[in-house]
Order: sequence, then C-alpha cells, then structure tokens
Amino acid sequence: MLLEETMSELPRYRWVLEALIFPLIVYGGLIMLSPSPFLDVIAEEFHITEVQAGLIIGVFAMAAVIFPLIASIVVDSIGAKKTFLVAAGLQAAFGYLCAIAPNYHSLLAFRFLLGMGMSFTMPAASPIVMTWFSAREYGRVNSLNVVGIMVGITICYLLTPRFPDWRT
Repeated sequence: MLLEETMSELPRYRWVLEALIFPLIVYGGLIMLSPSPFLDVIAEEFHITEVQAGLIIGVFAMAAVIFPLIASIVVDSIGAKKTFLVAAGLQAAFGYLCAIAPNYHSLLAFRFLLGMGMSFTMPAASPIVMTWFSAREYGRVNSLNVVGIMVGITICYLLTPRFPDWRT
C-alpha cells in the first residue's frame, strides 16, 4: 500500500484528538512546579522548614519516577484511552485537593498522588499517537507532547507569581 493511500485512510480528526491530549500534558508541566513561587508562604502557613517545603516539589517528582512503568502496564491491560481518562481525572481531583489541603502532610500526599496522575499521561498518550497517526507523523506528535511539559513549566513561572495566593 502506498504511503499516500495510508495517509488518506487516517481520520482527519486525529489532530482534534491531539488538541485534547496536549492541554493535559501542558497541565502536567504546570502543576509540577506550581507551588515553587509560594514555598515561603506555604512554609509559614504550615510552620515547616525550607527543606520540608522543598519536599512539596520533590514528592511530585518521586511519583513521576515511580509510576510510569506501572502506568504502562495499566495501558496494556485496560487500554490507552481509559488510562488517559483516568490520568485526567486523577490530575483534576488531586489538583483540587492540593488547593484545599488542611495541613502539610495532606498536601504532601495529594502532591504525590497528583504526580502519580501526571505520570500516567505520557504512557497513555504514546499508544494513542501510534493508533491515530501515521509512522511518518510519530516524531512530530510525540515531540509536541514532550514540549507540552515544558510549555506547562513556562506557563507556571509566567502565571503563578501573579496569583494572589498559593491555593488559587
């Protein structure tokens, strides 16, 4: 089969699907470091040391190191679409819970679980890309998704210092 024939068989709305995936990946980058401009305020509110405040960022990264392999097993067993939807739900739920955390330990737990939710995003996004895009487009779409994390981090540092409160 010719490449042109294969490309014409791919659904045109595949880019719409990518437009739905990309914002969640951007959100993952944004939430990863979003508390950092407010660590001194959080430390004061919860009466914790600077080291403990730094762990608020670190615990997210710990989850992002631990869970991608587990996420890939989940993707293989229940499918990429369902896993991606679960990841979106986890990020939304634990992002909200971080904002209303009543104390330091609950904030740490919610940040860890938020990192877990984010770590399910990329293992689920890659098979979706492989299903809906041609091999010729994999590099472009996967690069776009990886850049999404950096876009989120950039947005984080541009926007969060303008927020009136770390819980915003």
